[in-house]
Amino acid sequence: MAKTKKGKSNQNRRSTKTVKTSGSPKKVVRAASASPEPELSKENIRKQSTAPETTTVLPFGKMNYILLLVCVGLIVLGFFLMSLEKFIDATEFSIALYVAPPIVVAGFLGIIYAIMYKPKENSEAQA
Repeated sequence: MAKTKKGKSNQNRRSTKTVKTSGSPKKVVRAASASPEPELSKENIRKQSTAPETTTVLPFGKMNYILLLVCVGLIVLGFFLMSLEKFIDATEFSIALYVAPPIVVAGFLGIIYAIMYKPKENSEAQA
């Protein structure tokens, strides 16, 4: 019988859970698992400390991030062009009135496209 640090055996340990049903509360006794706890030796500690490396998966691909950056740049450019002229006269051609708003809209539409973009898979990779 394997003994724990406190001197109790694993088989004698049981967890209890009180379950309240329509009447009086009942105690449910669960038996402890049959497998003993692992011993804490130097070898086991080394095995636990060298966890396998996990790689993080980014939500988007490289192309998605490039498209996002380009579209954010378009939006910034559009707002910059809007701020160039202090007084806008609708009778004359104005960059802030006629050019900048479509650039900003194109930037926002491009961001939507960049989020939805999925690269095409090669037929060689599928085979």
